[in-house]
Amino acid sequence: MPSSMTGFAAKSLQGAELSVLVEVRGVNSRNREIFVHLPWTDFTLEGWVREQLEQRVSRGRVTLNVRLEAKKGEGVSAINTAQARVWLESVYRLAQDLNLPMDLRIADLLSLPQVMSQSSRDEAQQKALVDLLRAGLPAVLDEFVQVRRNEGQVLSADLLSILTQMEEGRQSLLQQQAELQANQLQKYRQRIRLLLEHEADEIRIAQEVAILLEKMDITEELVRLDAHFQALIALMKQEKDSGRASGFLVQEIQRELNTTGAKSQSLEVTQVVLQMKNQLEKVREQIQNLE
Repeated sequence: MPSSMTGFAAKSLQGAELSVLVEVRGVNSRNREIFVHLPWTDFTLEGWVREQLEQRVSRGRVTLNVRLEAKKGEGVSAINTAQARVWLESVYRLAQDLNLPMDLRIADLLSLPQVMSQSSRDEAQQKALVDLLRAGLPAVLDEFVQVRRNEGQVLSADLLSILTQMEEGRQSLLQQQAELQANQLQKYRQRIRLLLEHEADEIRIAQEVAILLEKMDITEELVRLDAHFQALIALMKQEKDSGRASGFLVQEIQRELNTTGAKSQSLEVTQVVLQMKNQLEKVREQIQNLE
């Protein structure tokens, strides 16, 4: 089954030189967006971290934070207070300009470039961070992936339940279609005879009735709905890349329901279509969470 785009995992990695907290958080996004925040700038290490995430995530906004917790011996690093103040003022002005809340945390501020003094980042610390992440990060990311899979299973089960209800609605429409055609056939014959009066003949009546019944026939729409339901169910059983394709199928199902409702001349059919539209909206909301 597909994974959810939302998820969270965190783990503290302990080393002789450093102790770091790794947090991975995923939320919904139309595309894949990856953000990596390390205690200091290391493009080689950041590239490796991104590669690890890209191997496991195909869609969603994923943020990975690595925060220093402690260092054996002297302090972890010196803080460049002047640079921190520059960042703080910049973020404050941006929040004011965009009318957004100012929610920058100290830990976030310390992770910004040049806030941690370059002199404190000796080679031993940098190597320790690289060793810690290379040894411990894969397990954290695997846990993050598993959390997303577990949530995806719950979402998929809910979607399959809704689709089962929608299929029951489609079957109801199939039954009503046969009954309505028989009833409408008789009504149309009577109306056409009254309109044509003495000029009426069975061939002319049959032609007029066939035209009217064709306009209200929803057989093709119901057949296409069945195909779309089956395709969506198949996607719910796949492990990856179901979100986008599911969104397309939901649009197609919406189109068929709209056409069915427009053709309907029966209150019973209209009520079933409206119910199916409400169920489809639940499906639409749920698939926005799928990878």
